[in-house]
Amino acid sequence: MAFATFVRRKHVVFAVILFVCLLCTLLTNSLHNAALRDFRRKSCVYSDNVDLRLIVMTYSRPLSLLKLLESLQTLELDGHSAALEIWIDRNRQTGAADEQSVKVASEFKWSGGQTRVHIHKAHVGIYGQWISTWRPRNDSDDELALFLEDDLSVSKYAYRWMHAVFRFYGHRTDFAGASLAGYQFKTLSARPKRRLAGPKNHTVMMYKYFSTWGFAPKPYHWRQFQVRKAFLYRGVGLYRQVVYM
Repeated sequence: MAFATFVRRKHVVFAVILFVCLLCTLLTNSLHNAALRDFRRKSCVYSDNVDLRLIVMTYSRPLSLLKLLESLQTLELDGHSAALEIWIDRNRQTGAADEQSVKVASEFKWSGGQTRVHIHKAHVGIYGQWISTWRPRNDSDDELALFLEDDLSVSKYAYRWMHAVFRFYGHRTDFAGASLAGYQFKTLSARPKRRLAGPKNHTVMMYKYFSTWGFAPKPYHWRQFQVRKAFLYRGVGLYRQVVYM
């Protein structure tokens, strides 16, 4: 009798555990789908088609922003179409946008293509600046985006190099994007840490790293990264990007 009671209780416990697991799975899927719908609604898909879309992200550094924008005036586009999108975040407490940054952005006219200034409706932080300001129309490399934070300046050959990288490496399934940063990186595995280095006669190398210094993501992986934002930090290390040496 005692054994039979134990077996019945064990079955009850197992059933409860199974029910809880099923409920958690359904709840997780529901939250993920809701987040996905919300994310797709908030992510910016542009109406025009260009070869290069520059995404400039700023908050309250007008002088630094101006330096970056002026460096873009010399960018070699090699006859390709381009657009400049300047995204300005708002203050978390007051909800206001920095007036000087808005002034610098609004008065700047880029010679390489159309310039648009976007002021977020509410504070989004650096996460929102990166994730929601460009959503690829599809998985092809027809339109490339270059993300630029406002503390950078860009070489006139940045797009020429970036375009060549996508032409040579874009077919690889483990290619996640190109970064304009290079020797500033430190290796992930070496102890002690050392700077990345490749053959001196090479201008690119592939490495498992994520860079915020001039990053051009492969559209396919960027779309996957966006829709799986709940696994943000878990997924970054799975793919490689090409960095400038």
